[in-house]
Amino acid sequence: MRLVRGRLAGISVAASFRAGAWVGATIGLVIGAVLGALLAWFAGTALEWQRSLAFTLGVARALLPLGEQVAALRWLSSTWYVVIPAAALIVAAFTGLVGGIIGALMAAAYNRSPRHAAVVVELPDDADAPSGAAASLPAPEAVIFDLDGTLVDTVPARIGAWEAVFAERGISVTAEELAPLIGIDGRRLARDVAEAAGLPLTPGDDEAIDHRAGHLFDERNRSPRPLPGAREALERLSRAGVTWAIATSSRAEQVAVSVDALQLDDRPRIVDGSRVEHAKPAPDLLLLAAEELGVAPERCWYVGDSTWDMRAAVAAGMVAVGVLAGAAVDAEALRGAGAAIVVETLDELPQPG
Repeated sequence: MRLVRGRLAGISVAASFRAGAWVGATIGLVIGAVLGALLAWFAGTALEWQRSLAFTLGVARALLPLGEQVAALRWLSSTWYVVIPAAALIVAAFTGLVGGIIGALMAAAYNRSPRHAAVVVELPDDADAPSGAAASLPAPEAVIFDLDGTLVDTVPARIGAWEAVFAERGISVTAEELAPLIGIDGRRLARDVAEAAGLPLTPGDDEAIDHRAGHLFDERNRSPRPLPGAREALERLSRAGVTWAIATSSRAEQVAVSVDALQLDDRPRIVDGSRVEHAKPAPDLLLLAAEELGVAPERCWYVGDSTWDMRAAVAAGMVAVGVLAGAAVDAEALRGAGAAIVVETLDELPQPG
């Protein structure tokens, strides 16, 4: 068991006003009804006193102290069935308003108190264990990460580089059209876009376009920033004794700047796209990473931001984990490509245990 110190939520001022108004109105109805009954009784008693005094003195009742108020008293006495509920409603309205104001002021004062919500809660040791889909994931012996768009925010630079290289070739393509293709083998991306534009490439052009896109990317990728929770997730895995590595389709010469942005204490194990013949969505890159880690593919998680990452993980027999922070696609697309779970940032990555 462990103790967690926290704060309770503040009290709603509006709800407190309503509660105070209901309590005040209820009390007011009772008080008003009693006052109405007393008023009717007093009117009847005063009239009886007036008549008795007039009879005793032998004078006109209009000349006695009550004077012209006799008619009003007679009305109060004879219409008690109106007087009592009317008095109850009037008093209830007043006391309800007062009660609501008091309730609201008390709630506001309570919320401002620095000590009002200090609590200590005793929780079981597994209270922070993952739930739902995360709880059903098999514990990994190793976690393999994509780099661009997963650990480092480089996808906009990638898209910009591809737009520029296609513009040089006279091929019109938009960022929206390129976004779902980011993460695929660059040579295949070049062929697919060119064919969609009705300009099939000659042999070797796909390689040339891919290299040129890489050069333009390097020009744009001068100071990339880590994505939220990236470094912390890697450090948590290291502290927990879980092996991890980076497997990226990027060429070796493009990887250094992005990895340096993570500011890791030790150089990570990296498997880049230049070491395999077939890049993602083929599983070759991931299988090579698992082999170098000495872990069976089915005992690995692969964490990525693109549909190609998810397809490669499924093809390799790994658990596919999608992350949205730097992605160019949405959660539905990642799940459709095979993601077992999708998280917003790597802060939410389930901790293997």
